[in-house]
Amino acid sequence: MNLAGVLLPNAFLSAVLIVGFCTSPSFGQNKKKLESSQQTSFSSEEEEFEHSVPLDETAKKALAAEQSIADVLRDEKLSIETMPEDWFTAAEVYLSSPLEADLVVMGNRVARGPYTSAFWVLRKSPGGYHVVFRKDAHSLQLQKTKTNGLRNILTAVITLRYNSTAEYAFDGKTYKNTKRTLQPNGDTAQLNPAKYGTRRAFVQLPGQDQEPILAEARAWIWQRWQAQKPAFVRVSTNDDDGEKQDCLYFIDNNSENGGMQVTLKIHRVVWDQDSPSGPSYKVTEDQILIADQIQRTEPSIDDSQAPRVFSEKEEVPASKYRLHFLSDGTFDVRTL
Repeated sequence: MNLAGVLLPNAFLSAVLIVGFCTSPSFGQNKKKLESSQQTSFSSEEEEFEHSVPLDETAKKALAAEQSIADVLRDEKLSIETMPEDWFTAAEVYLSSPLEADLVVMGNRVARGPYTSAFWVLRKSPGGYHVVFRKDAHSLQLQKTKTNGLRNILTAVITLRYNSTAEYAFDGKTYKNTKRTLQPNGDTAQLNPAKYGTRRAFVQLPGQDQEPILAEARAWIWQRWQAQKPAFVRVSTNDDDGEKQDCLYFIDNNSENGGMQVTLKIHRVVWDQDSPSGPSYKVTEDQILIADQIQRTEPSIDDSQAPRVFSEKEEVPASKYRLHFLSDGTFDVRTL
């Protein structure tokens, strides 16, 4: 007996193949249309999302579980059922595939500031929605790349001096920060070491104490700053926890007023936590910072008091002071 013929007769096989050939391209085309029509970029400057959708009770319940929203509900003596519709604007998105409609939600009448708003990402499950991401930002963008089956997320924040971005990836339960960047608004110095007088890098070798390396770097940078001559140096350190830091210092006269400034280009790999009791995870940081003043201060012992500032002419061993890189004379950019 032809067992395959009994289970799948020739006529049935032909029908399956015909249906398969007819429906597969159509399904693929519909999938592409859905993916291309969805909104993937969201801004706090919007009053309402492009294709906004109402929140169902499970989505409202998930948002109400957030402490900031729970506090407003309590203060306003409201419940999930009486939560105003204009508190939020929401859009359906496809974190995994068009077969699963998730939500991006932005605070509208609540959790909103002048240039930022609270953004939530709600994942659909059989029991309703649950929050997998929450961040205050100027804008949010869903990336094409995915981690653990869900699209990565990019947020941006803009301030008077700097703009910053943060990248997030799904770890199987929630979104974790994987990379942060910070850079000035506007032009930066020519960050090409070949254009500067350079010296060998200050590098902490494995098993080596970093303090003597940092002291030597402080002395060299302070000397070049006082000489008011363009210069470049790299300082690289690491610690026992696996945190690594690579900082490029560019001393030049490219500031807006023609005076000397220091541009710092920093690459770090650090451990981060969402809560004091939560698990640690590594985050990559890339920053470009600009300082127009350097001060030598005593190492800070008590955070409640400002450290003593050494005068420019005072002779002090580099091991006995720290270099503070300042912007506008007050904004502490970095300490070495």
